[in-house]
Amino acid sequence: MVRQALSLIAFVFVIAFVSTADQGSDKPWRFAVSGDSRNCGDVVMPGISKSVLAHEVEFYWHLGDFRIGYDVDEDMQQSGGKPSIAEYHKTAWEDFITHQVEPFNTTVVHLGIGNHETYMHGRTKEDEKLSHAEFITKFSKWLGGSKTAYYRWKVHHLDFINMDNSSNAGFDESQMTWLEQVLKEDR
Repeated sequence: MVRQALSLIAFVFVIAFVSTADQGSDKPWRFAVSGDSRNCGDVVMPGISKSVLAHEVEFYWHLGDFRIGYDVDEDMQQSGGKPSIAEYHKTAWEDFITHQVEPFNTTVVHLGIGNHETYMHGRTKEDEKLSHAEFITKFSKWLGGSKTAYYRWKVHHLDFINMDNSSNAGFDESQMTWLEQVLKEDR
C-alpha cells in the first residue's frame, strides 16, 4: 500500500513540475491530458483533438477507460442502433481508434489503460487477463512499443510515466520494480 502511494506521489510530482521544465528554453510547450471517454468519446474527443491541434501541443495523453466494455457505449448506440454485445466487442477498439485517436492527426498520442479496457471479453479474472493482453497488443503503437501497459517517454528533459492500475490488485511487483529502476535512473 505504501509503495502504491509513493508511486502515485512520484507521478503527481512529475506532472506538477512540467511548467518549470526546460528552463533554458524561451519557447513554452504544452501537452494535453484527459481520460474516461467511454459513452461519449466519439462525440467529445474530436472536439478535444481540435483544441489540441489549435494549441500546438507536443502530445496528448489519454489516461484510459476508452470504452465501457461490459455494455455498448452510448455514442456507438447513437450511430446506428444498439449492436449486440458480441458485435460491440468486435468493433469497439477500431471505433475508438477511428473516432478518438485518428482525429489527433500528427500529434503524438500516448494511451493509458483503465479498468474498463479489461472488460472486453467479460468480467471474470480470466476474461480480464485476456482483455488486458489484447489491449497491449492492439495499442502497442500508442504505448511506446511497450510489452506492458506501463511505460515511459521523455519530452524536454521530463520523464513521463504511465502506470497500470487497471486491476483491483493495483500495481504488481514487476511494475513497482520497474518504477523503482526508472526513478533511480532519473535521479
